[in-house]
Amino acid sequence: MMASVNKKMRTTDVVDNELYPEMDLLMNSEVSDVKFVINGQTIPAIKALMSAKSVVFRSMFSGKWLESGGKPIVIKYTTPEAFKVMIGFIYTEQLMLNNDKDIDHIRDVLKLADRYQLKRLIQSLVRLLIPLITMDNLEVLARLAFTYQLDAVIGKIKIFIDENFQQLVRKPESELYSINTAVNNLLFSKLFRNYRSMKDMIPSTNIYYSNSISNYYQYKINGQQYTVPGYSTGTVKDIDFRKF
Repeated sequence: MMASVNKKMRTTDVVDNELYPEMDLLMNSEVSDVKFVINGQTIPAIKALMSAKSVVFRSMFSGKWLESGGKPIVIKYTTPEAFKVMIGFIYTEQLMLNNDKDIDHIRDVLKLADRYQLKRLIQSLVRLLIPLITMDNLEVLARLAFTYQLDAVIGKIKIFIDENFQQLVRKPESELYSINTAVNNLLFSKLFRNYRSMKDMIPSTNIYYSNSISNYYQYKINGQQYTVPGYSTGTVKDIDFRKF
């Protein structure tokens, strides 16, 4: 199958080398001048291409690597498969994934993209991650989004929470707390805002209290305390989300 310029390529595709002549250089030991070793597997590459796309590689090849006499560079905390995807993107600006729905694999590539400051690779991975936001994947994708500050993914997660709020707050308590931590307290903040709206309608319902020193709302949900920016007066009251 011929891959077009705008289509994500997978390693299982037969790539048209006339369209992507760089593929002749990929994993080609004869034209490569640097070798990486990941988990015992050797991956050849071209320093000039790596340096052109990554300031981290540029610094690596001009520093200690030169002093080492050009020995293979051992790369830790990744997989050979993820490293090959990264090099493939450096060469072609295309993502070549066996499975573009494998979150663990995408996470491994994302870690490398962050480590080597490959902003365009991160952008391409973000476009893959957004459609994967589901009830089952929300927690793991939220942790990735907030760890690597993927603003576009965080924005979609906020929308997902708004659209699926009632279903989310009915999850088992331990799972709910875990998801709330992953989404950086977005879930319980929304729950708190909804209770604030109830208080505005029923002034006698005291469901939060203020901390005038830090100018933050302090509130509790099932005995656990949280904070959100803002200021108001009120009385401490523990919110039972099961009655929401």
